[in-house]
Amino acid sequence: MIVVNDDAAIVSMVDETTKLVSLPGGVGPAGPPGPPGVDGADGALGPAGPPGADSTVPGPTGPTGPAGAQGPQGVAGPQGVAGPQGIPGVDGSPLALSPMLPGRWWPVAPATGAASVAQGVGTITWQPLWTGAASRILGVSFGVQAIQDTAGNKIHFALYADSGSITPAAKLVDLGNVDTTTVAANATVQLACDVPVTPKTLVWIAAMILGGTAPTVRTCNSGNPLIGTALPANSLGTAPSASIYLTGQSAFPPDGSVAGAYSQAPPRLAVLAG
Repeated sequence: MIVVNDDAAIVSMVDETTKLVSLPGGVGPAGPPGPPGVDGADGALGPAGPPGADSTVPGPTGPTGPAGAQGPQGVAGPQGVAGPQGIPGVDGSPLALSPMLPGRWWPVAPATGAASVAQGVGTITWQPLWTGAASRILGVSFGVQAIQDTAGNKIHFALYADSGSITPAAKLVDLGNVDTTTVAANATVQLACDVPVTPKTLVWIAAMILGGTAPTVRTCNSGNPLIGTALPANSLGTAPSASIYLTGQSAFPPDGSVAGAYSQAPPRLAVLAG
């Protein structure tokens, strides 16, 4: 065996007899990591990706902006369709006591009071009637105060033209009659008819009771303004009358000029305007 000393260093020893060789030791544990290196420079910008899909959720509504300026006046539109005809007013004639609008009942003498009387059988009374807006007379109505049981009692009606001096003239048409034999006390009796008339015209409606005993009917007792205004001097002095009458008749005469007496007690009538 050979031993070599050099500044206390030990070198490999070879045992010539056993041929043993001292080999280097194994790998030691890893040392601690070193400090990080310096960051490298930024790489080049890559190409743009494809656009994303549109969102299906609407975004919130933004605040309302200020109102814009007033625009210019537009062009006027075409004329609209005319509206329906208005209700006619009362005619300016001094004879217009009521408008006589169709579809309603109107009193023949609207400014008179009311009473009752048993008008004689065979007595005809004529009362002036302003037709107003009516073009037809569709009915006549009157009131009965007391019951009459005598058979055959009827009240007849007719229409006469005016003479131009507020007196009845030629008969225009018979309106018909209605039975008053079994009418209850304080009942209203109506006659249905359909007669054309000229609007805004003065005509006369005549009433006559025939047969049996005359019923006690509701009457006028303070006069008709048309007769009172036009003919103040009559059989009742200066008091206005409600009708012109003629007694002892069995049918309507062809002309109402035969009557000349005035009365305050004709039947209180109403007519249905059409």
